[in-house]
Amino acid sequence: MVINKININKSFGKLRYLIIKIIIKLKLNRILFGLYHLTINILFMSRYIRRFLFKYIYAENIVRKYKFSGKNFISVNEYLNTKNHEVKKRILILRPDHIGDLIYSLPAIYLLKKNFKDYSFEILIGDWNKEIIENLGIFDIVYTANIISENPLYGRLPSVNEILEIVSIIGSVDVVVNLRIDVDISYLINYLKYSKYFYIINQTNSLPDLYNEYTTVNRESKIIGIKLSSLNENISLVTYSFAILIINNFNEKLIKNEISNNNNFDINDDRMKIANLLSNKFYSPNKFGDYIVICPEAGLKIKEWNELKINRFIDKISESYHQINILLIGIKFKYTKKHKNLVNLIGKTSKFEAISLINNSLQFIGFDSGMSHVAAALNKDLVVIFNGSTSFKIWEPQSYSSKIFSISPEISCSPCYLRKISKCPNNFICSEKIDIDTVVRNSMQLYNFKIL
Repeated sequence: MVINKININKSFGKLRYLIIKIIIKLKLNRILFGLYHLTINILFMSRYIRRFLFKYIYAENIVRKYKFSGKNFISVNEYLNTKNHEVKKRILILRPDHIGDLIYSLPAIYLLKKNFKDYSFEILIGDWNKEIIENLGIFDIVYTANIISENPLYGRLPSVNEILEIVSIIGSVDVVVNLRIDVDISYLINYLKYSKYFYIINQTNSLPDLYNEYTTVNRESKIIGIKLSSLNENISLVTYSFAILIINNFNEKLIKNEISNNNNFDINDDRMKIANLLSNKFYSPNKFGDYIVICPEAGLKIKEWNELKINRFIDKISESYHQINILLIGIKFKYTKKHKNLVNLIGKTSKFEAISLINNSLQFIGFDSGMSHVAAALNKDLVVIFNGSTSFKIWEPQSYSSKIFSISPEISCSPCYLRKISKCPNNFICSEKIDIDTVVRNSMQLYNFKIL
């Protein structure tokens, strides 16, 4: 029996969701998080006491039974140590982020998979990425837990019981690789049981002693923070470099922040393998002939154009192409006009269907969003619009051979990394700096390349 998925999501009611929104609105989440850690450290001053409490009270008494293939099981460790299953060392990848973050990490994840063939290869993701990971088919075990919010605007405050349930199901692993650069899942790291833990050091989590101090059950574990030479490069290259450093230094006592010139490391080759895997899985019969896909949405409104400008752009692109169709995908955007070659599928497709549509397309046009990263991973030609809140040098989607045009405004305040338009002191001027004709012209250029 192979466990393909263990779902450990927890639903919470409207009252709790409202309380969380109020906490975030009043900016109390950081204060409450600090008070939580202060309380924990006051109550459990001794690491030995914390370790005893976790091992003999929390973990042993949280007995959860789950149905899978008609059989009951309590934990992954119990399954991995059965007589009929070869006992393997375990490596757990932490990537509980949004779809774009997962996609740009896939080459690094694939590289780790190739170099840890003798390990049980496992991953913890958000429930919204379940379909992609299951279809990718490179993991022995997939855990889904929404420990951060799917919407980047809202925080996610999992309860202690939720964290302990996750830990009790995962059990003890040999290696943990944290691909989330932000420090906001440290509360989960505190309770996981592991032998080695790798994470990327940046300005907000550059204190490895923080993890040693708060680690509950890992007094003798090896916690390794890898500080890369630059975090201002493309984020896909950063995570791939991180994976290379883990492989080069896995058995070393000291981490050397140097990337070997070993020919075994070829990010474009791994991107091609990922593209082939995704293309084979996310396939459906083409019902629309030759077409271009446009996604007028992003995770944050500050990454999008205003509604009037998006409508003008869709009108312009539809009029510019006569012999091919324009397909709109997304969730909420409302477009009511009709064009002969326009097919509006907004709110009408599942994630699998949307990715399959991109897979069959000639080209993709979108903002700095997860779907733009998906299109690049499928090796599609694409035009990506960066409004100015993020840096295209860092977040530009990457592929192994397709043509990618990234359009970003030349403005002094960019990138600002703001999350809300209301916080912009310059009236969101960056969105007006990108001309609709420029985007259409880049799209036409890509199309002309395609048909030559």
